[in-house]
Amino acid sequence: MFNTRIIFWVIAFASVIGAVILITPFLPAILWATVFSILMYPTYLKLRKKNWPANVAALTVTLAPLLLVITPLAVFGTFGGIQVYEYVNSWVAESKANGEQDFLVTAATQLDTLIEPILSQMGVKNFDLVQIINENKDQLAKNITGPLTKGLSSFVVMIVTLVISVLTTFFMVRDSHHLLDPVSDIIPLPKDQTRDILNRMARTVRSVFFAVFIVAILQGFLCGMAFLVAGVEAWLVLMLAATVAAMIPLLGAPTVYVPVGLLLILNHKPVAGVSILVFGFLVVSQLDNFLRPYFIGKETKIHSMAIFFSLLGGVLVMGPVGLMAGPMLLTLILAITDVLRAKEQNEEQEENGPEPQPA
Repeated sequence: MFNTRIIFWVIAFASVIGAVILITPFLPAILWATVFSILMYPTYLKLRKKNWPANVAALTVTLAPLLLVITPLAVFGTFGGIQVYEYVNSWVAESKANGEQDFLVTAATQLDTLIEPILSQMGVKNFDLVQIINENKDQLAKNITGPLTKGLSSFVVMIVTLVISVLTTFFMVRDSHHLLDPVSDIIPLPKDQTRDILNRMARTVRSVFFAVFIVAILQGFLCGMAFLVAGVEAWLVLMLAATVAAMIPLLGAPTVYVPVGLLLILNHKPVAGVSILVFGFLVVSQLDNFLRPYFIGKETKIHSMAIFFSLLGGVLVMGPVGLMAGPMLLTLILAITDVLRAKEQNEEQEENGPEPQPA
């Protein structure tokens, strides 16, 4: 009997480990699917109330946001790529006009011209980026090959993750009401407390989505409009860069608009440069101080500092999906803590007995 029980638990433990190993490669896709399904499930319920078939409603709420996201990205990415292509062609043409065939040297020469005033004020002299490149061309070529290969591999993984996320989102949205009871049975808590925890996590996902992604898109758009008005030629590429930077804790839109403003000032365009810096500090960056705390605090009731560290830790550990997974984990921990605290208070009240009624 004893040996049979040991064998059972060994097999059960090995099965759990095997399941974890099988799921681990798909964990980012599952997490993104969880986020998307939470965001779109209220819309799915509205469509079902209008007598839409379950499959049609689930497919609609799965593909519609995907098209709304992919279409702008494709448009902006295409125009951004055109801008980059035009700059590369202009640099190559300039290098040929100067009798040089090395595009990298031409770009380094222009960069030397831009940063020389800054380095001189910092006391750095005799800095020659062109000389450094000429002395390390072979090593640079080897170092570039690796990131390019890795970047191509990451792109393929991203496409596969997206496809798996879309399929998983469809089934999560359509069958979520069937999945809720098994999940509640697995969690060793009363069903009402389990549902409360899941609802809190759903509210966290929605609030963090608006606080991170919507605010970042708004910041990137404002930066892009400022660059366009200031006459920055690569305004579209810089707008995309500002949007991505605004999503990442510790970076933010200032990592884009501050260098742009300083470069405009150094290129004898002080009005445009100062205008971008002032607009960035007074308008773009202030969205972090007003809108993000509003979105996060309105639903989650969690301190902004705790959300910040959960975002930062999630990104460092899990990559982009950590922007949502970090706050979800924080909410889960806080919810379980509240449940344990309430349970402890109930036990203390039972031990002490009911308070005596006044005579």
